[in-house]
Amino acid sequence: MHICVISTYFPTHCGIASYTHYLTGALKSSDDSLKLTLLTARSGQEKYSLPFDIFPAFDRDEDYPPQLTILIKKLNPDIVHIQHEYGIFGYDDRFLILLEQLRLSGIRTVVTMHTVHTKLSFVTGCTYWQERRLLKKVDIERYQRMVGQLADTIIVHQERTIRQVLLRQGIPGKKVITVPHGTRIERPIGQNAAKLALNIATNERLVMAFGYLEPSKNLLLLIKAFERVRSQIPGTRLWLCGYVRFANPESIAYKKRCKKFIENHGLTDAITFTDAAIPEDKVPEVLSAADVVSFVYNEDTHSSSGALHIALGLGKAVMASRIPKFEELSDVSDELLVNPQSVRELTALLKRLIVDGDFRKYAEAKAKTFAEKTSWAVTAKKHCLIYNKLVPLKNPGIRYLKTVNQ
Repeated sequence: MHICVISTYFPTHCGIASYTHYLTGALKSSDDSLKLTLLTARSGQEKYSLPFDIFPAFDRDEDYPPQLTILIKKLNPDIVHIQHEYGIFGYDDRFLILLEQLRLSGIRTVVTMHTVHTKLSFVTGCTYWQERRLLKKVDIERYQRMVGQLADTIIVHQERTIRQVLLRQGIPGKKVITVPHGTRIERPIGQNAAKLALNIATNERLVMAFGYLEPSKNLLLLIKAFERVRSQIPGTRLWLCGYVRFANPESIAYKKRCKKFIENHGLTDAITFTDAAIPEDKVPEVLSAADVVSFVYNEDTHSSSGALHIALGLGKAVMASRIPKFEELSDVSDELLVNPQSVRELTALLKRLIVDGDFRKYAEAKAKTFAEKTSWAVTAKKHCLIYNKLVPLKNPGIRYLKTVNQ
């Protein structure tokens, strides 16, 4: 079977690029005979060493539907699998036109919708600054309903907070399949060595947070909670990986507010504030140093977090906001979810994770269990089942596409 995947890819620093990297790797591991072709958004570097073909094939600023359709017809895949994110394809009709052209060409399509919106959405997610207010002009629920009409199958990562939203918006239930975001399971390097690599003393408790530096990532609230915790638990440190992805005035001003608060409250020596993205292959090494990993975003996008899954795959104790994006963390422990607007609530949970060793170990153990259930191997198997259902076996006597553990 030949699967053509459309997505961003490295060296683009993008959660969808990371997702595609791990998914395609898991699919190839499940069946080396599976043919994969990756059509990527164009970037500055276009040389890769991968076990499948890759073509920098489209630019979101161009009229990409006819370009992609022509190339896909030449490749003649059994299925086209599109990793959809509004930051990649925008909110205009071109993506719908692409789906329509593929449908008219008789090509089966799977669309993984990494972000889903409702008419009440106020944060659009990873999009360019000039698009942040587009939801006021776009009937987003109608748009998503049309995606569901044109695609053969829609994949989402969460049942209660994403699939049910799409069903309510009018997409038939048989078309929307829940496949959890995959988890990269790794053995963390020694925590002491990881702390020393970050110039953190091994006897200090380290709280770590990742995320693009913008108001929705809520780092200022975390800093305020950390100030309270450190006043009660000396020797606690906060390590922030936050950089401005899109150079917009709001994000730049927010960064200045965070740094000014740190300076004005005498926290400069207690907080490490990075200004650059961590390379993908270095993220596990950096996260290995953490005692607690924080995801206290204040946004309402219906999506999942790849960074959360990386932390859980390392068996880390995490805390996150009680919002749709992190709803799946309730499967680890509902006690790890907090109100993203409450400094008091966040302070209490952060303090408990630092001083209550039994609770932290419980969270770590449950994280490992969750990671096993959502590993990339498991995710690849679920994708294979979807592909097999869409494309009948060419020879009933031969298993056309193997799945994991078969």
